[in-house]
Amino acid sequence: MVSAGGPEQGPLKRQQIFLIEQPSRLHHYQQRTDEEGRFRFAGVPPGTYKLGDRMSGPPTWRLRVEAKPGQLVLLDLGPDNSTRVRDDYPGHP
Repeated sequence: MVSAGGPEQGPLKRQQIFLIEQPSRLHHYQQRTDEEGRFRFAGVPPGTYKLGDRMSGPPTWRLRVEAKPGQLVLLDLGPDNSTRVRDDYPGHP
């Protein structure tokens, strides 16, 4: 389970989130956050993924996520890991 938003802005309700395997882009997932800003990608095969909130246009988040077998990955999407502070894929569509 991960969440989008933060204490300053509150939860990001119904925010579209994408998870795309890198570099192959073979696996691609999308979810919307719930009313509390939470979202979950289940059944994701192990690998490296790009997590973002836009397929086109400037993203708010563009993070590298490593999914390992049997591991639960928790992320809080907020201002501290937005592309203004951290961009794991600069210049990447």
